[in-house]
Order: sequence, then structure tokens, then C-alpha cells
Amino acid sequence: MTTDGSDLRVLVVARDHLARAGLAALLEEQTGCTVVGRVDSMESIASQGDPYRADAIVWDMSRSA
Repeated sequence: MTTDGSDLRVLVVARDHLARAGLAALLEEQTGCTVVGRVDSMESIASQGDPYRADAIVWDMSRSA
């Protein structure tokens, strides 16, 4: 949760679809956490102008996303 009591808005970034889905599923099970988007690269976020307005980014760097 954030300091104002709202859910933490999380963006999941992973090139691999299964990694992205798995990370998102784990995060969605947590109280106070809302996954607001799933993308395959940071470049896709930059090109869209950050439409997700996430509080935090979980980034699987093992695959150079």
C-alpha cells in the first residue's frame, strides 16, 4: 500500500511471456498491490508516454527486457 492507503500500482516488465505472467500472478495475490500493466520491454513504455502511471516497476532483467 502507498502512504495514502491506496494499492501500490505495479508495472511488470519481462521479455518472456511466462515470466511476465508469473510475476504478475504473484504480485496480484499480494494485498495492497495492483498490477496495472504487463509489457515486454522498457522501450514499449517510453514510446507510449507511460500510460500506466505505476508507483513501482518489477523488471525481469535476466532476459534483458
